[in-house]
Amino acid sequence: MDMRGNLLQHRERGAYVQRQLTYRYFLLSFSTAFLVLSVLFLFLMITVHPSPTRAEDLAEQPVSAPYTPDASDALTVLFIGSETGSSQADSYILARFDPAGGKVPVTALQPQTIVENAGKSEPLSAVFAYGGADYARNALSRTLGIPIDRYVRIDTGAFITCAGVIGAVEFDLPADMALEGRDRSIVLSAGRQLLDGHKVASVIAFRDLEGGEPARCRLAGELTAAIVNQRIDVTKSTLVDKIFERIINLIDTDISYTDYDNRREAALYLADRYPDPAASLSVQGRFNEDGTRFTLSDTFLARLAREFS
Repeated sequence: MDMRGNLLQHRERGAYVQRQLTYRYFLLSFSTAFLVLSVLFLFLMITVHPSPTRAEDLAEQPVSAPYTPDASDALTVLFIGSETGSSQADSYILARFDPAGGKVPVTALQPQTIVENAGKSEPLSAVFAYGGADYARNALSRTLGIPIDRYVRIDTGAFITCAGVIGAVEFDLPADMALEGRDRSIVLSAGRQLLDGHKVASVIAFRDLEGGEPARCRLAGELTAAIVNQRIDVTKSTLVDKIFERIINLIDTDISYTDYDNRREAALYLADRYPDPAASLSVQGRFNEDGTRFTLSDTFLARLAREFS
């Protein structure tokens, strides 16, 4: 084979590796997006609907003041996505359950985001690789200056299961996409689309999105918010207990039964009064020259402090 043939073969291998890395990154991001709904809302809302009460029992009970949540009901969770069987993680999404504020702010952070760790500035992915989910959560909390109460770590196996459990989502695609799936090729036009799990997996594997890494994180955050807003009805399903049981056994988390049990009324308050509580905060910052370190801007940090505190 001549030199030109070798060069072409090398480029094709490089393009294939890049496609695989991009697919893995977005698959992890989407699995995190699904679990934001699956865990955050199922944990917090699985038991929000009390058992039916008889009219005669109701008459015997004193009338209480209308319930109003307060700041203590809020809960901020760091979702970490990793490939099944891997000690590495490539997806980091913050979500805050804030019933008193009537909102669920969400933001997707690049793995290269710089955090302060033991006097050193290191990428979030490196901190996680060194100390695990709890260690990374605490380092990120100190860096951002906001409380991060719990963590959830999930893998691609959880994505495969949850994608079939949660259901489809409507989403505005930012551009036309010629998508290569594992068993089929499809073309989607820019604009509103109904995406099932297979289509979303293909969308998030799209490697030609203008804007590079920041644009991909923005897409992950917006997908997360869309899923939370559109699939809250899952929590009212008669099968929610079984859905919860399936999901909770797939993840690593320090969220406890007490966490959601203490927030039953707060979760019901949010669901009943705010049909679209989730919104994505687009990350702002800059990469260094070789793209290995991403520094969050002061403007974004200030906005994050307002929304997550």
